[in-house]
Amino acid sequence: MVLSKDVKAIAATTTTSTTLPNRGYDEYLKDVKVLIIDEVSKSILPEILRYALDVEKVILVGDYKQLNPIFDIDPKNIESEINQEKFRDLRNKIESGIFYNLSIEAEKVNRIATLDVNYRSVPGVLDAYNVFYSGKNGRGLEGYRSFKEYSKEYIFENSNFFDSKHSLYMINVKGAKEDKRGTSRYNKGEISALLKGLHDLAENLVNAEDKEIAIIFPYSAQINLFNVELSKPKNSILKDAFKKIQYDTVDSFQGSEADIVFLSTVITDSNNRNFLSDFRRINVSMSRAKDMLVIFGNLPVLKKLEISGDGIIAGKYFSEILDEKKNKYLKVIDITEKGGKHD
Repeated sequence: MVLSKDVKAIAATTTTSTTLPNRGYDEYLKDVKVLIIDEVSKSILPEILRYALDVEKVILVGDYKQLNPIFDIDPKNIESEINQEKFRDLRNKIESGIFYNLSIEAEKVNRIATLDVNYRSVPGVLDAYNVFYSGKNGRGLEGYRSFKEYSKEYIFENSNFFDSKHSLYMINVKGAKEDKRGTSRYNKGEISALLKGLHDLAENLVNAEDKEIAIIFPYSAQINLFNVELSKPKNSILKDAFKKIQYDTVDSFQGSEADIVFLSTVITDSNNRNFLSDFRRINVSMSRAKDMLVIFGNLPVLKKLEISGDGIIAGKYFSEILDEKKNKYLKVIDITEKGGKHD
C-alpha cells in the first residue's frame, strides 16, 4: 500500500510507551483523523478509549471468534467473599471482550463490513476451522486457494504420515496419558508422536528446507518437555531441517501464520476445564496453518468435547472437524505411544 505524501501515518501498539509516550500522546494525534485498531478482539476498553477520544473516525478490525484479552490477575489476591463475586464478574466481562458486543450493535445500524474470503488456508485446513464460522449465525468463510497449490508443492518420499492428497491430519495417539506439573499439564507420549511427525516431515518432504513450521502447545509444561527432547542430539537436527521452526502457546501466535502447523492438544481427561474448553483458542491454533495442519491428541476424547454459544455450532465440534466423511482432505492416523511421568 502506498500512502500519499500528504498523508501522515503513525503506527503503534495500543500499549506502546515509546512511539506515543504515556504523557503528551495527544500532541501526536492532534492532526490524525482516522484511527484503525487491528486485532481489536484482544484489546480492553481503556486501550481503545485512550486514542479513540481524540480522532474523528474509528475503524475496529478483528474477529470476536479469536482470542480475547488476557486476564492476568491472581484470584488468590482477592480476599473477601464479596470481592470474589465482583472479581468473577469483572473477569467474565474482560474475558468476553468488548468487540463481540460492538459487532452486534454495529450490525443493527448497518455499520459493519464482513470480510469472509479466506486467502490463507488450502481446503482441508480451512474446512477444519470453518466450523466456527458456518454455524446457525454465520455463512462460513469462502476459500480463495485451490487444493492444487498444495498437491503440487507438497511431494513426499516414503512418508509414514503425510502425502499429497491430504492437508489435514489427525494423529490419534493411543496409550498416552496427560499428567500434571503444578497447575500445568503435559503428555509425554504425545511429544514422542509429535517428534516422529517432525522427523518424518524433515526426511520425506522434498522441499522441507523451504517450509516454516509452527508448533502450538496449550500448556507451559508441554513446552518445557518439548524443549528437553528437542535438545537431545537425535532431535536437535530438526532445528536446521526447515526454513524456520517456532513453538509457543497459542497466545503468541495470533496474527501470525506458518506453512505447516503442528497442534498438541495434551488432554486425555476431559472432566476438568482445559485448553480445549475455549473454542477461540482452538480456532486461532488451527487457523495459523496455510498448507498443512497436523493435530496430535486422543481422538475419542476430542470427539466427546462439547461447546456452544457465540453463534458457532453447538455440540461436539471436534467430532465435526475430525469427520473423514465430511472432509475428504482429512487423514486419521493411529499411533501407539506410552505415557508416564517425565522427570
